[in-house]
Amino acid sequence: MKHAKCQELRTDSKIKVEEKGKKIIFRNQDRKQFIVTQVDGCVVCNEVAADYVVTKIGAGTVAVELKGCDAAYGAHQIFKTAGFFLENDVGNIKVSAGIVVCGGYPRVRSKIQILQQRFMKLHKGPLHIISRNIECDFERALGFDFP
Repeated sequence: MKHAKCQELRTDSKIKVEEKGKKIIFRNQDRKQFIVTQVDGCVVCNEVAADYVVTKIGAGTVAVELKGCDAAYGAHQIFKTAGFFLENDVGNIKVSAGIVVCGGYPRVRSKIQILQQRFMKLHKGPLHIISRNIECDFERALGFDFP
């Protein structure tokens, strides 16, 4: 596959992606297989994209954007990444959910709610905006009751 250099197969007990002080950790006590794909700067260069796509084999895929403060732009990056994975052969991966980890919750909540509804319509899954680093079970990120 042409994007293999951007992907890493992991079976750690905690699957962590982090950048610029923002991070999300997916617990993996059973040491199942995860594929962590670096999107921005590797799969996609010089275009808008999320930082990572994390896939738990047999469960689903989450696009992750680790953002400073602009949650709405982070959501835009998730949309672009989900669309890119739909249109291109990147390991047969379909993004089922999106998470933006940002420094603070956005002031314009209605804009975020519209983006979340649009993501649900287009990709049949949730778009989460969280304002803190978090550790969670992967399957919760695929659901609408996260975190």
